Amino acid sequence: MNPFGIPDWTFGTTRPMPADFAAWAKGKTAAQIRAHYRCSGATVLKWRKMAGLPATPAFRMRGSAPDGFAEVAARMYLTEAMEHFKIAYRTARRWYAECGIEPQKAPPTPRPTQSRIALPYNAVKRAELDPSTASHAAQHLRRIFPSVHRADIRLNETGGETWGSVRDLPNKGRDQYYVSGKGVVSSVELIDLAYRHGFREAA
Repeated sequence: MNPFGIPDWTFGTTRPMPADFAAWAKGKTAAQIRAHYRCSGATVLKWRKMAGLPATPAFRMRGSAPDGFAEVAARMYLTEAMEHFKIAYRTARRWYAECGIEPQKAPPTPRPTQSRIALPYNAVKRAELDPSTASHAAQHLRRIFPSVHRADIRLNETGGETWGSVRDLPNKGRDQYYVSGKGVVSSVELIDLAYRHGFREAA
């Protein structure tokens, strides 16, 4: 310690590796380690080498898959990953390829019919009063069905093509959802389905 009360390693002396480094830093990014130990990138590389931990690039190319993507996305359908990570179709495909994994294969999508689910008298009223109800209902149904997603998800960053438009759905899939095992349903039908599986709106 110098007369100013600042640790000697800040003046060029090598900072010793923390005793818990090997256990804590395993699986962490360089940025997380730097923030936790308040050290430089060079120090992180040195400590990783001393601890026998694999090194990672000091920076990530913009737009590349985030840490943990492979582990999470490998268990998802492509459309689920797009919603979960808030990304477009091309970005999702690029990230899957970058990580060397494939999304889960979704079952065939039945074409919509005029009537699929019997509606209670107040389902339409609920949808009209609160547009966010359908989103909350979809979130509830994801606990029950393998795949639940909006039918108007964009398939590319700049174009107007959507999941629904390539399947010839009305209005490019707007106000419609895909539910595995049920097919394409309207927002009103989605809310009713969620109510049949225990969904209740917050008071």
